[in-house]
Amino acid sequence: FYGPQARTVTVTYHDDKGAELQESFTLRRPYGSSYNVGDQIFDTLDIDDHHYVKESVTGEVSGTVTSNVTVDVVYALDDKGDNGPDGTADKYQVEVTYGAVNGTVSFNGPKYVTLYDENGNESESGTGYLKADQIPDTQAGEGYEGGSWNPEMPTISYPIKAATEFVVTY
Repeated sequence: FYGPQARTVTVTYHDDKGAELQESFTLRRPYGSSYNVGDQIFDTLDIDDHHYVKESVTGEVSGTVTSNVTVDVVYALDDKGDNGPDGTADKYQVEVTYGAVNGTVSFNGPKYVTLYDENGNESESGTGYLKADQIPDTQAGEGYEGGSWNPEMPTISYPIKAATEFVVTY
């Protein structure tokens, strides 16, 4: 007797550079049967002390098996954020740091600004803006006053296109 042969439905997990992040999930289903692998597609993955966010899904997540099916899930690294991973792929963010000469800034460590294209989509070559809580207060050191910023005073309307260091000199 020659009946329909079983087919496989495979979900693969890769980063946006093509490297496999975890072993594929494979389901064997009879020809003509239905399948749904939606529960094997995760919004985030934590692998080897790195956090990843889902970027794209290619292939039919559910349907009827008539041939072997592959669903490719691509993830992007998300280790950076003002307080750790923030749900935005690192490749769409730039680091903003602050320094002071003859004074102090109110927080240490970098802040991260997400870049967007002209249509409002996250973009590696877009423009971003600081949020109010990403701009530090500053304090002049004893005997100093005034203060001038380089490249200029950080504001929520200052366009950021690349990693930027703001330094206030008193």
